[in-house]
Amino acid sequence: SAALDAGNAPGLSEVQATPVGLGVGATLGAYFLQEPAGSGGGTEDFLAWQAAMSRHVVLHVLGAQAAAEPGAVETFLADARAKAAVSHPYLLAVHEAGEADGHYFYSSDFVPGYSLAAYAAAGHQLEDRVLLGALRTSAEVSEYFQQHGLARRAMHPDDVLLDSSLRP
Repeated sequence: SAALDAGNAPGLSEVQATPVGLGVGATLGAYFLQEPAGSGGGTEDFLAWQAAMSRHVVLHVLGAQAAAEPGAVETFLADARAKAAVSHPYLLAVHEAGEADGHYFYSSDFVPGYSLAAYAAAGHQLEDRVLLGALRTSAEVSEYFQQHGLARRAMHPDDVLLDSSLRP
């Protein structure tokens, strides 16, 4: 794997174990794990530093329990490939998918900010412009998926990201 320059990776915290057996401060392939970024659907997500590209990404790691299910690894990697095959201004780009150190993963864009759900859960009042922008963006993405014959599960407030200026 590529050498990591953790010294340039901002936001380091103490090592913490996670359900996938990885911890903050660990490396997975070319990625330095900095902090948990959520979980769901059998994955554990991390804010990670990709030193070779000098950028933050979100690293989605398939959990061992999920990976043990028949066909789960193939489905996980096929989903990553499908996400990488689409391009839309409001979709996160998928950069890489694969296996390292016995863990299956894919990396995607990192957007500093909040999910719509996290913003509301933190007690912030959603301004009409923010909510309308999120609805418009969600509708555009849904239409894009439909026009390209792509399957899409129901969209949730966790799926809608707001950047640091509260733009979807």
